[in-house]
Amino acid sequence: GPGMVGGYGPGARSGYSKNPLGLTEDQQAKINTIQNQTRKSNWTLMGEIQDQQAKIADLSEAPTPDSAAIEEAQRGIFKLQQQMYQNSAEAHKKMDAVLTKEQKEKFRSFWQR
Repeated sequence: GPGMVGGYGPGARSGYSKNPLGLTEDQQAKINTIQNQTRKSNWTLMGEIQDQQAKIADLSEAPTPDSAAIEEAQRGIFKLQQQMYQNSAEAHKKMDAVLTKEQKEKFRSFWQR
């Protein structure tokens, strides 16, 4: 498309590998499972956040907004966001446990560039 010099995207000729950590099929399957579980959990939480946001909008648009109810809904959103963060942190711990020492070192050096 327009602006895509060469059209292959980043890394097409730069030695990029689809599997830079050298994961085994078993490791990849375990990581995929962890990512899928986390994604599903977080999508559920995002839906709950949207419900709370809609509630806040309704409360805010009322002829006499209930500030206590609005604050309670905002606290609910914060709790849901915290849970999403905890889910992600736990997923990272689980995925880290799947990697070998060498893969962990490779991963850390890759992200420190």
